[in-house]
Amino acid sequence: MDKILIDVLVPAANRSFEIYIPLDLKFYEITLLVSKIISELSNGLFISNDDSILCERATGDILNINMSARELKLKNGAKLMLL
Repeated sequence: MDKILIDVLVPAANRSFEIYIPLDLKFYEITLLVSKIISELSNGLFISNDDSILCERATGDILNINMSARELKLKNGAKLMLL
């Protein structure tokens, strides 16, 4: 399985996390996976729920949850934000 390393800013925790994500998983699955991982890593500062979204950090554009990371053309080092 191909993976990329993304940098996820979590304003609720005032921290960034580097996480590997699979390229071919749909983004709604990636969002759920990332939010659960960050919930554990942030010691409860971020609480994962079904309303969590990943967006591009620079523009604030919400990523299409029905596309994969490969289809969204995300690369290693992509800077995202988890809300």
